[in-house]
Amino acid sequence: MPTLTPNVGIYAIGDVVLAEFSGDGHEQDGTRPAIVVGKVAALNMATVVPLTKSIESKRFPLTVTIKKHTVNGLDQDSVALVYQVTVMDGRFIKRKFGCLNPTELAEVKTLLKAHFLLT
Repeated sequence: MPTLTPNVGIYAIGDVVLAEFSGDGHEQDGTRPAIVVGKVAALNMATVVPLTKSIESKRFPLTVTIKKHTVNGLDQDSVALVYQVTVMDGRFIKRKFGCLNPTELAEVKTLLKAHFLLT
């Protein structure tokens, strides 16, 4: 199997990354920030939650506002679209911005549990 770059192994759960989405319909599309919520480094695959700058998206269920701050590297407040969690090849993750703080990551994890009906 050929080596793919970049390797998702360099990213941690809670990292805010720049990712390239290719969505259809109501799915997110284009290059945008995302939160790494899972990874399988051996397969160079990451599970990510896309972010949007459209604060109006907060009206949808399974979303959480992520305020910009120096640690996460965002340039403006964003909304994590947890209901659009997806798996992507590591080649579509371009770079790291920063990481969520523990409170933000806990909120995202809580919504992921609700999304997948986990206890």
